[in-house]
Amino acid sequence: DKYDSITEDMAKDYVRTCEVVQKLFPERILLKNISCKDLKNFCKTLIAEGQSHNNARIIAYRFKGMFEYFIGEEIVSFEDYAIKLFKVGDYKELGSHTPKKTPHYNRQEFTDIYNSIKKVNPKSYMDCVMFVGVAATMFTGARPAEVRGMEWSKLSFQSGRLLIDQQALGNGKIVPRTKATGSDRVLVLPTRLIKIFIRWKEVQAQKIPNPKYILQHPRTLKPITDQSFRDFFFMHLEKLGLDKKFKGNPFKSFRHTVSTALTNEQSRSPQLDDNRLKRQIGHTNVNLTKGLYGNHDMLEVDPGYDEAVRSAIDNAVRLID
Repeated sequence: DKYDSITEDMAKDYVRTCEVVQKLFPERILLKNISCKDLKNFCKTLIAEGQSHNNARIIAYRFKGMFEYFIGEEIVSFEDYAIKLFKVGDYKELGSHTPKKTPHYNRQEFTDIYNSIKKVNPKSYMDCVMFVGVAATMFTGARPAEVRGMEWSKLSFQSGRLLIDQQALGNGKIVPRTKATGSDRVLVLPTRLIKIFIRWKEVQAQKIPNPKYILQHPRTLKPITDQSFRDFFFMHLEKLGLDKKFKGNPFKSFRHTVSTALTNEQSRSPQLDDNRLKRQIGHTNVNLTKGLYGNHDMLEVDPGYDEAVRSAIDNAVRLID
């Protein structure tokens, strides 16, 4: 009853996963002692019991979510958490599969979302803080936990840069590191987001004296919770009729959208070199940024864009007069 904000379908999915784990996973292995070998053997067992390779990986990967939940509940320690264990897609012994591609927002959807979230009650602190959080996510492609962990002390209005070096767990507890190796980075913020932060700092100071976090809750003084953040965003997706298309992980879709937009802009703006591109998103390898996150078509919906592309293609395949 304490965590009853997930959908009925999600709840049923978790129950099915729990039943499989209870039945097939060795019960004497403590969560903090799980090894790669344990998860590989578990996947093999799942496949032998009739699960597809993809489902086996998904079920095993949920140990990651389980771990993060128990860290937030202070049942296990973050020091026991090893992200490498849960990269189940790297388990070559299980064969290969084609991962489902994360959808991205086209330019019109991106614009519609922004126009929707900015129509908040200016007298409602919680509405305003949620708007700032979603805007920060959509304009930077940063992970929600990274955005919720942002601190004013790590933002420079003079340079327009923001240090990302920590994340907030679901309950607001701060973890002094980012999700993956190489994700610690200094973001160059877009102008629109800098203006939002400047205005928000003035508004927030009227409610919270000397706030520490950009997305700080006025009562708990911790970052806003992950659930309230997602509920706010899902409400706007539903209002726009985008909830079904992006029901999986709509925040990750922002990472893909920003990666695609930056990759497309790179040829026009030499300042967006490979180093800046990967650091802006938070990858150690630019091939990941371009090849997976930035590998999307149909970002632009303006007919004039197609004409410009057609002109470039015509020039590329031109004949000698």
